[in-house]
Amino acid sequence: MQVVPMRKSAQAVIEKRRKSAEKEISAQKAVSLSNLYEQLSAGKVKELGIILKTDVQGSVEPIRNSLEKLSNDEIKVSMLHAGTGNITRVIYC
Repeated sequence: MQVVPMRKSAQAVIEKRRKSAEKEISAQKAVSLSNLYEQLSAGKVKELGIILKTDVQGSVEPIRNSLEKLSNDEIKVSMLHAGTGNITRVIYC
């Protein structure tokens, strides 16, 4: 929180922060399989966090076990969350 003497000053601070936030967001690249592979190959990523969602409960455990077996000395695969249901939104982090 920042106190300013006039409304005009407050609007200037808001605009400056908005532009700064937009620059940070535009600088971030969306994660894709190709750039994820590049980061893994370069050694930039040491742990791969996965959120697994399947349509039926019977699929969760076999897929979870298979993914966790992929861990090795170079990269650790960790399950952040696993569950069942409809996929409603895809988020790339």
